[in-house]
Amino acid sequence: MEISAETYGKASVLRLQDELSEDSVATLNKAVERQVADLEPTDMVLDFEEVSSIDSVGLECLLDIRDQLAEILCTFRLVNLDEHLLKILEITRLNEELDVCKDIAEAVRTLQP
Repeated sequence: MEISAETYGKASVLRLQDELSEDSVATLNKAVERQVADLEPTDMVLDFEEVSSIDSVGLECLLDIRDQLAEILCTFRLVNLDEHLLKILEITRLNEELDVCKDIAEAVRTLQP
């Protein structure tokens, strides 16, 4: 998994590529940890525009990240999920657990001032 990072004020945006699976969760976790350690963001956005699939380990990883960020009072959003990924969240009812926004602009607007 390839991950690039950008900042918008105190928000960190991680752009993910490929798939979020058992093989790639360690890479995502390290990227989140690095952003938190280096930037101390108040908000974290994961951009799924170039993510093709997600498995159960990837879903569990998202919940773990959400919980870790909540401990440091950092909000967490997912953006740019395609219909397939949105359907997976709906079927697993994680759409009720995770904050999903249409795009980065919407996510940044809804984050802490």
